[in-house]
Amino acid sequence: MLNNDIFQIIEYTSKFARTNISTNGIVVDENMADKLILSGVHDVIVSIDGTTQEVYEKYRANGNLQKALDGLKYIIQSKKKYGSPVEISPQFIVFKHNEHQVEDFKNICNLFGLTACFKAPYIRKNSKYQNADNSLYIRQKFSKKQELIETMKKCSDFKNVFTLTLDGSAIVCCNIHDNTFNFGNIFEQNVMEIWESKKYKDFRYNSQNGIISEPCLSSCLSYFYEKDIAKL
Repeated sequence: MLNNDIFQIIEYTSKFARTNISTNGIVVDENMADKLILSGVHDVIVSIDGTTQEVYEKYRANGNLQKALDGLKYIIQSKKKYGSPVEISPQFIVFKHNEHQVEDFKNICNLFGLTACFKAPYIRKNSKYQNADNSLYIRQKFSKKQELIETMKKCSDFKNVFTLTLDGSAIVCCNIHDNTFNFGNIFEQNVMEIWESKKYKDFRYNSQNGIISEPCLSSCLSYFYEKDIAKL
């Protein structure tokens, strides 16, 4: 939402794809909410990970809970104003430090006429954040490499996701944060040239047949395989 061209990007993309955007809501005012709803976006996620300022800012550093709630309210008002079918999902990422506020968040969302969504966090090694005690909010972990491979080869991202970074690079998914899987650049090639390239096709074929590249095994934040996993 800090990108000055974001509404044009959504409007263009919505002509041929389902678009969604995730925001913390803090910078959303009435004018921005109107532009967002009129852009043609299909889904809007507003992440609000706490129901008191003290808990909220433990993850949303320097964030302001009231501004986030106001941003959500403006988006709801714009949806009603324009009769938009956009789906609004208030999201709460559940950690150990905010797990006790899950029910409070449900109640807040009910007041807005929305259904609360809860998400397990992506926690990196050596993070100061801890998983919740409730296993519903902990991502799947594997102690055996072969079990991880069998699960990962079913990952839909390999065949359904086309991820672009800001510089135009096409990478396998948002879990890989380096340039390991750079299949091309949309400022130099068109989408289908990249998608149908031998490098990308080989990667998809291998991944779906259980030949998972090491960076996927070690860097994925959705499927964990760590020797010291108990520390996460």
